[in-house]
Amino acid sequence: MTFYHYFQSKTDALNNYLHEIIESYLEECSRSLGTDSFYDAAHVRHAFLFFDQYAEFFLTLAGASLYCLMIDAINDYMIRFVDPVYPRSHYELYYYGGALLNVFLKWEADGKTEPIDAIVEVICRCCNIPLS
Repeated sequence: MTFYHYFQSKTDALNNYLHEIIESYLEECSRSLGTDSFYDAAHVRHAFLFFDQYAEFFLTLAGASLYCLMIDAINDYMIRFVDPVYPRSHYELYYYGGALLNVFLKWEADGKTEPIDAIVEVICRCCNIPLS
């Protein structure tokens, strides 16, 4: 009964947790990298390493066919937090967020067999982001 006092459904609870994770990421990111840019290799690397601590949660969502919750959360993050500071086409923000999420999930599902720097290089090459 207490659960439904705070959440309408299980999906609401999962969405709430996703948004808590994103808020933690924003705080950590602003402390360690600053807010000068988000579209660089350092931020890609930082994002993968930060979200790695929640890998089991993300892989569980993906395995339960709840990918839509994750992509909705990252799209919301891009529009609410990235766009006001670094204005870009919403299509570009959705593309970038989707690329990060998909590559992150694949890297985690494969057991992180590729070094993080190789993954960052792939993303940077595909998204035309300078490596330095």
